[in-house]
Amino acid sequence: MWKNRLIFGFIFILAFAFIYTNGGKVPYTLFYMVAGVLLTSGLYAYILYLGLEFGISLDRLNAVKGESLTFRFTARNRLKLFIPYLHIRFTLPYAVLTGLDPCLSFSLLPGAKRERSCELPCRYRGEYEIGVERVEIEDFLGIFRFSAKIPDIYRVRVYPRILSLGSFAMRADMSPESESITDRKGEDVTMISDIRKYLAGDSSRKVHWKLTAKLNELMVKNNQATSDQRNVILLDLNRYGHSAAVSAAVADKMVEALVAVIWYGVNRRILTSLVYFSPEAQGVVEIQVRDAADFMTVFEFLTSASFNQTLSYQELLRLFSGEAVNPMNIFSFTSCTDTANLTRGIDQFRRSGHDVTLIHVSPEPGTETERKHGSGKISEISLAEEIRTMASETGVRAFVLDTGTETDSALERGPET
Repeated sequence: MWKNRLIFGFIFILAFAFIYTNGGKVPYTLFYMVAGVLLTSGLYAYILYLGLEFGISLDRLNAVKGESLTFRFTARNRLKLFIPYLHIRFTLPYAVLTGLDPCLSFSLLPGAKRERSCELPCRYRGEYEIGVERVEIEDFLGIFRFSAKIPDIYRVRVYPRILSLGSFAMRADMSPESESITDRKGEDVTMISDIRKYLAGDSSRKVHWKLTAKLNELMVKNNQATSDQRNVILLDLNRYGHSAAVSAAVADKMVEALVAVIWYGVNRRILTSLVYFSPEAQGVVEIQVRDAADFMTVFEFLTSASFNQTLSYQELLRLFSGEAVNPMNIFSFTSCTDTANLTRGIDQFRRSGHDVTLIHVSPEPGTETERKHGSGKISEISLAEEIRTMASETGVRAFVLDTGTETDSALERGPET
């Protein structure tokens, strides 16, 4: 469009200079012709703009990763005039993340109605706004453009897949009655130390129901302390310098692996706890998963969780270590690109007596990403090798995944180191 405007502006200036220097009928005729064509083209485009009707629709608002949504755009020309250029610009960033062409162009015959539908692939979990940012009409000369915004925006929720693992390296001797990591009593429900009357604030799980029924009074049991380890999933919600599309793919793969691990625990009645840093809470937050209802709570959170924090991996572990006293089985999900920071954080955990399993996710080999140390850009395949080398040297069990890895196969095979 700018090229057309420059060319026509140059012609207009020449016509004006022609009548200024020479005068006469021919120069004035040429000037009026140029000005008339300009005004007629602009007026024609404006009339087309007033006579255009349009609307959008989406078949549903919820989907699962891997499915597709059907998006329809309807345009109707109410006038008996031809619309040469009609442009539809989709909302971003959804178009960029899915590889969809952000602009759709076509023409419209007089009095015609046209419906264009397209399949929108749900490549990554998350919440997205889908719609048309604006509709544009151009004149024949490509000089004038009139645009209209469509206020209708669809908010779509794409859920991650739930993969069923046949096996996974997770301890299965965790009682579903264990206390949370922030309640550091570490009680063993199989060993009762004493029984007393119920006090306000006591957990209902501690009520001794048989004795309560016998005495007709609420009685509470206190359990003997134990050093049994617990399964804790530590989620790193940081974004490590990737582009928007790469970050979405990495976050999606990490969530898919995390959901598979938690679902594995639910199916085998293994207590797990999801722990992550929350800026709103100004600290770590824990969600215990004992059954399918708890799983759905975590599932809804992970569907919309944003991987946009800037807290370093070592700082995340430091905050968590401040809450964790008893030894635990920690499954650390991260996409950290700073292997030195990663090593220091894991060493810090192991010195505290925790058993650490690393689940690392990186972009598919062949892409590049910015690193915060070193010489700038490196190939992601070398980062994966660095993670494997680090895990081997430190003796940490590690699952090294990339965005092209089959999640269930990688987790069922067991750790690479």
